[in-house]
Amino acid sequence: MPHWVQEAVLARFERLMVEAEELKELQIIRVRTNKLKERMEAIHSAFPQHILDEWDSLHAEERSMLSQWFYIKGIQDGLSILIFELRNENLLANSPQ
Repeated sequence: MPHWVQEAVLARFERLMVEAEELKELQIIRVRTNKLKERMEAIHSAFPQHILDEWDSLHAEERSMLSQWFYIKGIQDGLSILIFELRNENLLANSPQ
């Protein structure tokens, strides 16, 4: 893979990371997760199991949402590259030699 392609992919990933951090749905879950964590820390070692279970569930939902979002963005990027390559091939095939 050419160096410029690697740089472009890394730059795209970095932009997506910034964009992902701003997802409203993710922020809502993070706020809830942080509140539960604070509650757990406030009661130290004697916290009820249902709070831990709820925190664990929200944390898993947060990770899942982030993974799904990156997967969709990856599919979109892949399709864009494929379309670009197919158009490039058609231009080369149709050009006079």
